[in-house]
Amino acid sequence: TAAQIGLVAALFVLMAPFDTAAMQTMRASRNIYEQQYQMHRFATEFFPRRVAVNDLGMVSYRNDNFVLDLWGLSSETSRRLRMTGQLNAATMDRMVREAGVDYAMIFQSWFDGLVPQTWCLMAVMESEQVVADSRFVHFYATNAAAIPAMAAALDRFARAIPKRVTLRRYSCAGT
Repeated sequence: TAAQIGLVAALFVLMAPFDTAAMQTMRASRNIYEQQYQMHRFATEFFPRRVAVNDLGMVSYRNDNFVLDLWGLSSETSRRLRMTGQLNAATMDRMVREAGVDYAMIFQSWFDGLVPQTWCLMAVMESEQVVADSRFVHFYATNAAAIPAMAAALDRFARAIPKRVTLRRYSCAGT
């Protein structure tokens, strides 16, 4: 009947936002797996050393190594420097050196012009952007001594990431 057809049509209209949310949830979950979980894997399985990040969450989860928060969610020093406009290449490099950090995994777009020139860009991981703040994660060696071991770890990592994720490698002196 016309009433039943109208009811079914109304239900389809009312359900449309839920269908969209359900589809976005699946893509968002995959996005976290392809970016944040892969960062966690690199930090805990492939190169388990002290690391600096700006997106603290999954990298610090069940990670026995120190994780330096460069953005300030868990670091009052970082938060103050950022809020007072004093976060710069020199202060970032000092925090990393003082914490004994060997590498950083950051969204470079958050630190435009602030990445210390002494840090060596080793790789850029790219994944689809759904809920992550950036589709690119930049991997930097923060001291020259870590470069050879990090290069080997990145080579192993590149073979273990999901097919939809790309890892572009860069060369530094000492690799």
